[in-house]
Amino acid sequence: AMLGMSSRTRQLAFAGAVLASVLIVILPPGEEASAAHGDCRVTAEGPFIYVDLVFPVTKTECDTVKQGIHVEATLAMDGSVVATASRTCRKTNICWLALASDGIFTHDVPGDQRWCGTATGSINNRGSRHALGQAASCETETF
Repeated sequence: AMLGMSSRTRQLAFAGAVLASVLIVILPPGEEASAAHGDCRVTAEGPFIYVDLVFPVTKTECDTVKQGIHVEATLAMDGSVVATASRTCRKTNICWLALASDGIFTHDVPGDQRWCGTATGSINNRGSRHALGQAASCETETF
């Protein structure tokens, strides 16, 4: 009788392990990506100067995690585009482009210029793309 009980306990333990494995595959840990786009916004700030590098801070941000978030940025000096960059971030709620080795920046030049940055954002979900619009910002201080 003790042997039968032990065998039954092993069977229940095995069945529990199989069920747990199936649930892990079906219900991955973490937050599920949302296809909705109403909780998202595109922002542009600056441009700013650091040492002699001019850069805007741009982002596409959502209140919930998305399958894919895309941001494109431009940096203009006196109305002419001098730098562009883009980034797609996956399974997150925010995607930045700013001063980084793969971000958006250029070297300042002597004199007084008018620097402006723009950002365009979109949400990507399983092959469909929803444009969120554009944001723009110009310097508020003289560099």
